[in-house]
Amino acid sequence: MVDEAVRDRIIELASLSRSDRVLEIGAGKGALTIELAKRAGEVLAVEKDPGLLRILEGVLRPFDNVRIIAGDFLEVEVPSFNKVVSCPPYSISSKLIFRLLQLGFKRAILVFQREFAERLVARSGTEQYGRLTVNLRRRAEARILGHVPRHAFRPIPRVDSAIVEITMRPPGRRLDEGLFQDLTRYLFSQRRRLARGVLRGYLRSMGLDPALAHSIAPEKRVFELEPEEIEDICLRLEELRRDGWWPGITRARG
Repeated sequence: MVDEAVRDRIIELASLSRSDRVLEIGAGKGALTIELAKRAGEVLAVEKDPGLLRILEGVLRPFDNVRIIAGDFLEVEVPSFNKVVSCPPYSISSKLIFRLLQLGFKRAILVFQREFAERLVARSGTEQYGRLTVNLRRRAEARILGHVPRHAFRPIPRVDSAIVEITMRPPGRRLDEGLFQDLTRYLFSQRRRLARGVLRGYLRSMGLDPALAHSIAPEKRVFELEPEEIEDICLRLEELRRDGWWPGITRARG
């Protein structure tokens, strides 16, 4: 990020105070980290590139409220935090979202590739709507707050970007997360087919009667299902397991 106006806009949107512990993923040369450190109580700056780590250690030396965490965010342990402010590497965007949702936070201001940002806020029945959208909407609300031109970065990427706000929601219905992820992955591997037809294949893979799909899944195509409807399917499968209908899980392949 080389555009100071965009950087300042990100900082403004984050509404930081000394009570905040902020996570930054991919701190780079520290341009954003410095501004975070001026406003937040503590900054957790994650960076895995050895060369950039050496630069970070130098530019952040004046700040005693920055903790540099060396390593890949997808693999390293990080302390608890309440906010995320970052321009993360676009190559890990999907995995980053799934990891953040597992760790938990209150609010995030993130810069993503524009097309990816549109997937996060997509509505059911649209081309951009998919497994990623479903998982995010179950736990959080996402909004696009602005767009970032490609010349705001060096080197200049081939795509435009967007500033996304993600706000966590209170915990929803308790589900078997392993089952939900397996089910959602299988469903969206055939996103344009009728949900009942896809679910029949999933039930068959688990040794259950495929005919049960008629009473479990609504008469919609997979990409038209709301997150709550997929949760309903998962809960119904859990009921079948409790009632002894379930001979055991064979991980579904989609």
